[in-house]
Amino acid sequence: MDEFKDFLNSIPGLSAEPTPFIQGTGNTVLDFEGEQFDFDDTILEIPIADSLDSSAPSPVQTDDLILGPVRKDRPLTVEDKLTYAVERYYMDVRDGFRITARGRLFVPGAHSRYQTLYNWVKKHAVIYGEVQLFQVDDKWLKGFIHFLHHQDLSLNTVAGYVDNIHAMFSNLVTDGLALPTLTIRVSPEASNSVFNSEEELKTLMNTTYSHEALTITSEIFVMQSYLGFRVGTLQKFLREPQLYLFQNEERWFIQIRTNKTGVIVTVPVKTIVLDILKRRNYTFEPAYYEQYYNSLIKLMAREAGLDYIVAYTITFGNKRKEFRDPKCELMASHTARRNFATNAFLAGVPAESIMWITGHTTIEAFLRYIRCDSLANAIAMAKHPFFN
Repeated sequence: MDEFKDFLNSIPGLSAEPTPFIQGTGNTVLDFEGEQFDFDDTILEIPIADSLDSSAPSPVQTDDLILGPVRKDRPLTVEDKLTYAVERYYMDVRDGFRITARGRLFVPGAHSRYQTLYNWVKKHAVIYGEVQLFQVDDKWLKGFIHFLHHQDLSLNTVAGYVDNIHAMFSNLVTDGLALPTLTIRVSPEASNSVFNSEEELKTLMNTTYSHEALTITSEIFVMQSYLGFRVGTLQKFLREPQLYLFQNEERWFIQIRTNKTGVIVTVPVKTIVLDILKRRNYTFEPAYYEQYYNSLIKLMAREAGLDYIVAYTITFGNKRKEFRDPKCELMASHTARRNFATNAFLAGVPAESIMWITGHTTIEAFLRYIRCDSLANAIAMAKHPFFN
C-alpha cells in the first residue's frame, strides 16, 4: 500500500493524500479504506513501465484521472428494494448529491436521520421481508408504523421517521420516479422541553460560578435566549460578532444567514446582549461552547440553582409514561431557542414576527414550540388592554 501511495505521489499534480478515491477513464473507481484499497465496478488497470528511464513516456496520463466525489448514476428501478433505496439516499445526502425542497444542499450531518431510518427499515425487513421501492404504499407504511410503535421509541420519534419517509419519497418523485402517493402520517405530541423565564435568565447571569468556563457558558446561553439562533448559527456569530452587527436609527441589529435554512434573518439586539459582547471584547473561546456547550449548560444551570424537579410525560407506543428530573438536566442549547420564542410571545411580540427569526413556516409548528404554563400565559394576557 505504501509503495502504491508513493507511486501516486510521484505523478505531478496527483496525491494519494487526502484524496479518498480516484476515477479513471471508463468510470473506474478506486476507494481507499484505511490501509487497504478496493476496486469498485471494474478493475483499475494501471500500466506499469518496463523501465524507470525518466525519458520513457509516463505510464499514466494525469489528464485521464478525475479527482473528487464520484457518483454512481444508475437510476433506481422497480427491481430495487426499499432498504437499498434508503441506504443510497442517505449516502447521497451525506456526499452532497441531494438538495432540499428549497434547492439547497443539506447541512452537514443531515444524513444521520436517514441513516437511522435505514437501520429501522432494515430491521423491519428482516422480520417481515423485503419490499420493493415501487411497491411501498400506505398499507406497508401502516405496518412499518405499527412495528415502530412496538419498539422503545417515543411517539415524536416515530413521527419523525415517518416524516423522513415522506421527505425522501417527495425528493425521489422530483427525480422522475413514479412512486405511489403516501398519505399516512403520525401526529406528534406537544414537546415536554423546558424553557427559562426572564427571571431565571437573570439568575443565570448573576450567579458566581466555580469555573470561568461556566461563566462564559451562561453569557452565551443568555445571548442565545435573546437571539433565537440555532447552535450552528450561534457559533458562526460568536467567531466574528462584529461582522454581523450594525446600527440603524440608534438601534443595534444582528443580520446573519442561518446555517440550516440559508435564510438571512435580522434580530434587534437587547441591551444585555451588547453588554456581554463589549465585556468580552467581542471574543469568545470556542472550546467553551462548541464541543462541550450542552454539557456545560447543565452544569451551569445546576450551580445557578435550577435543579428543582420537573414532571413531564412521553408517549411510547400507546402508553404515556411520566418522568421526574431536575430541570438543569433537561436544559440544552435548544432550550435557548425555546426561551426566545416563548418569552417574546409572552411579551406580546406577534407570532409572525418571531417566526421570521425562528424559521417556523406554520403557526401550528410555532405554537408547539411555545413552552409556558397556564399561569405564565394568564399573567402575560393580563397586560393586554383587552383585560384593563
